[in-house]
Amino acid sequence: MSKRISSSDWTGPEELSARSGAFTYGAGQHSISTDYQRILAAERAAAAVPPEVQRIKRWALLVLVSPILLWLGWHFVAAVTRDAMGSNQGHVLILWGLGIAAFAAWQSQSDSKILIGLRRGALMVAFGASVLLAIAYCFVAIDAHANAVAMAPERTFELYKVHGRRPFRHVEAWHQRVNGTNFENGRKGHPLAYATACALVQRLNGPHGFSWVRVVERSRPPARGQLHWGIRRDECFSTIPLSSLPR
Repeated sequence: MSKRISSSDWTGPEELSARSGAFTYGAGQHSISTDYQRILAAERAAAAVPPEVQRIKRWALLVLVSPILLWLGWHFVAAVTRDAMGSNQGHVLILWGLGIAAFAAWQSQSDSKILIGLRRGALMVAFGASVLLAIAYCFVAIDAHANAVAMAPERTFELYKVHGRRPFRHVEAWHQRVNGTNFENGRKGHPLAYATACALVQRLNGPHGFSWVRVVERSRPPARGQLHWGIRRDECFSTIPLSSLPR
């Protein structure tokens, strides 16, 4: 038979260091572990920041995400022009985006009260410049495409490379001339003996350093379920109609 223990023998709770297993909680104490103290400390720290510094931090956050506008502008141009972009002056967008992102990140971490007006003005100008740059890039690139001069078409091997995974997977295509050079950037490569596609392409040279690559005609693709038969060099770089390749 189990021994009865009188409540009068109970001497109070054990020391916390001697407890094991699940803890019991006192009145008013939450039974689930929370980050209340950390959140409370963060709220107190934020409340201690002067309102003018808080406004700078908000502008800094806006500038920090503004390079998304440049990215959208680049994709808008690619979608509107349709031809594959060769020289797209994308380095201008990249350099500007990295520069203002670094400046905004610095200002978002700073609690300094020095030159408040100048810093806020610089952030406002940076954001406005990003918006204008994205719009200007779209107008200039589309105008360059509309006024581009088409060069003589050339026969090339069309090559493909898959990047990423679904749903972000995309296929990169480039073209190799008969001498092995890359049609897009002119880099020398090893001439291939065969490829799965042959294409007639031409370069569109526009003002302001823009250029595009247009596919005029390509060999017929394999039917669903069929193998990708290779096309030999002597077939692609010949007078054989592309519509009859691969044989």
